[in-house]
Amino acid sequence: MRALALALVLLAVPAAGAADKTHVVAAGESAPALAKKYYGDSSLSDLLLRYNGKTGKMIHPGERLSIPYCAVYRARSGDTWSELAKKHLGRGTAAPTLASLNGYATDQPLRVGARIVVPVVLKHTLARGESLSTLAQRFYGDPTKAATLQAFSRIEDAKRLAVGTPLEIPLIAFVRAEKTQAADDAKKPIAAVA
Repeated sequence: MRALALALVLLAVPAAGAADKTHVVAAGESAPALAKKYYGDSSLSDLLLRYNGKTGKMIHPGERLSIPYCAVYRARSGDTWSELAKKHLGRGTAAPTLASLNGYATDQPLRVGARIVVPVVLKHTLARGESLSTLAQRFYGDPTKAATLQAFSRIEDAKRLAVGTPLEIPLIAFVRAEKTQAADDAKKPIAAVA
């Protein structure tokens, strides 16, 4: 019986990478209030809405929103960027992006215990007037991060992007607010906390 209970707990733990929670909007709630509640930062409301495929700023009571969370991983002895990228993002070639988003160079060895935030991947379709530079400015506040978008979305020639091109935008902004994270971790069995 105990083994069955442990197996159920482990199945309930999200897989590596992003985890989502569903939130049903209550009367009087706003996107900035939800971003503040879940991430501790109301300015993430636009990203939260985009993640849910909403182009406007309005949410309505009864509406179901996915609340994405970035996984936070603590580096262990022997970990490499390419192994972590393969494990958490499904491909080792995403190692430079994972390292860069966490403020490291790919050739920097990981320190045991280093806090690595695994990005949530936002699906985006290139619209008229957009470029990788404008998207990098919008999502990272830095147009020079266009190379990150190009590498992560596996785009060979950024100058030949057509309207409608599907892109993947890795975001590390969706980190659970610390007090919420600590409270949730305290409720989890020790075996389930990574």
